[in-house]
Amino acid sequence: MTQDGRTAGSAPQWTSMVLDTLARHRVPVTFFLVGAQVRRHADVVRDRLAGHEAGNHVEREFPDDPVGHSRRTVVDVRPGTIVLGHDVGAARRLVALRCLPDMIGGLRARGYTFVTVSALLGAGVPDTPTR
Repeated sequence: MTQDGRTAGSAPQWTSMVLDTLARHRVPVTFFLVGAQVRRHADVVRDRLAGHEAGNHVEREFPDDPVGHSRRTVVDVRPGTIVLGHDVGAARRLVALRCLPDMIGGLRARGYTFVTVSALLGAGVPDTPTR
């Protein structure tokens, strides 16, 4: 699973909610972050990325229907799929964050585990799947 955390704090309440949910469900992800935002809001992610990995994010894109997107993800995912979540945007996107635990539960119920992108692609990073 990946997490589009490109702002890493321009809306810190969203990033913190995602990190809290991932910790509670023991789900490792690959965050895609924008360096300038990480520097500006380092307190949001400082000491909270253990078990995760980070990559660089430069694109701008969002699903128009976060709830439908989450539901389709659970139904349509196939082995090896990289799922991208978002932690930024208008308050209406809060619905996507509230759907995160259900999406995690739905995928686990279908037998899926969560790993970082490097573990999925076998890039020499230790595989630490969680259930």
